[in-house]
Amino acid sequence: METNVALEKALNMLLAYVPKPGTEIVEILKSQNRVLAEDVLADIMVPPFSRSPLDGFAFRSSDSPREKGQKVKLKIVDYLPAGVPATRPVNSGEAVKLMTGAMIPEGADAVVKFEDVVEEDGYVIIDFPVKPETNIVKKGEDFIPGDVIIEKDRVINANAISLLALAGKKEVLVYKIPKVYIICTGSELVDIEQIPGPGKIRNTNLYSIGALVVRSGGEPILGQIVNDDLNLIAREIKRGLEVADLVLTTGGASVGEYDLIIKALESIGAEILFWKTDFKPGTPVIGAVANGKIVIGLSGNPQAAMTSFELIAYPVIRKLTGRQNIYHARVKAFLDHPFDKTRGQRRFARGYCYLKEGEFRVKILPWLSPGSLKGVLNSNALVEIPKNCPPLKTNDPVNIVLIEGGSLSAFDTPDSGLF
Repeated sequence: METNVALEKALNMLLAYVPKPGTEIVEILKSQNRVLAEDVLADIMVPPFSRSPLDGFAFRSSDSPREKGQKVKLKIVDYLPAGVPATRPVNSGEAVKLMTGAMIPEGADAVVKFEDVVEEDGYVIIDFPVKPETNIVKKGEDFIPGDVIIEKDRVINANAISLLALAGKKEVLVYKIPKVYIICTGSELVDIEQIPGPGKIRNTNLYSIGALVVRSGGEPILGQIVNDDLNLIAREIKRGLEVADLVLTTGGASVGEYDLIIKALESIGAEILFWKTDFKPGTPVIGAVANGKIVIGLSGNPQAAMTSFELIAYPVIRKLTGRQNIYHARVKAFLDHPFDKTRGQRRFARGYCYLKEGEFRVKILPWLSPGSLKGVLNSNALVEIPKNCPPLKTNDPVNIVLIEGGSLSAFDTPDSGLF
């Protein structure tokens, strides 16, 4: 067992034990935000026929004028809406009126827009030269049978679903959602529906960590509150290993008399990879492997547990989902205010990040106690403060972890009334 390991090393130690996820077949509308487990191939030509991308007239380009200003009259011999095939070819001197999406009739090799020509007495008048294949979407232009339409390991979104439908895929093979068993230890914990008695607190960790599991792409399984009893903790960890792909614990990871997670793991034959990391809050993180599955022990302090989840558990769960991009985005931001509470240990402070004039700005929230949840509500970033960092000044650049990434709506200009 290694102790006081760097965040990056601790994470790499755990990621090395993440197995390849299993697969399952789901309906395409249920596949959104899942990861594709196979290449999806085109089974037909796309488009399956040459078609018009606009309302206009199809004709032979060789019938168009040689110079702009010259006029030719072509007889309109047919009308084609989308979905109706042509009943005859287009000969020289003829044109077919068609709508967007209509099939290009045999013999025609160009289309002109309605608004660029004059329709008169059953004829269309064209007064400019037109090149072959103008305004024609050719058969097989996008895909031919056997082409890869969507690559394996892509996260499926609405755009991808449109292509799955194009490929005739009503169902698709995806990686399974990993099940994550959450165990909260501590004789002081009571269910959130209870009014806590003397010395007791509500078990917020079970639900905050559960919510983070969902946001990471996993399925949380909520375990029971476990008192500070070695045998009870060991039994609950074993149960989690039987029903889930990953086990998370909160509490019991530090150095007190009732910090029993390491002893419980050892009692079931787990390999302890590391204990304690180089960052705050949440220094006493435990990483272990039992029965080929990862167990991560987080601090019992609510804010510390959530922070260490974002930095360590989040990438592990993302890899279990089959994703290739498993990390939160990291960007440079500029401080809105001075910050002098630097320490001799690396730190990730809760912050509120927003966009202003094209750059990220960040406020470090004042509620920094690892046991406090007051600063969590408005936080959307973790501000990295390096070890032995000098006091920071307004507009100093800092590295931040965007924990509500993906949509810039999470980084709107703040309402000053919130801070």
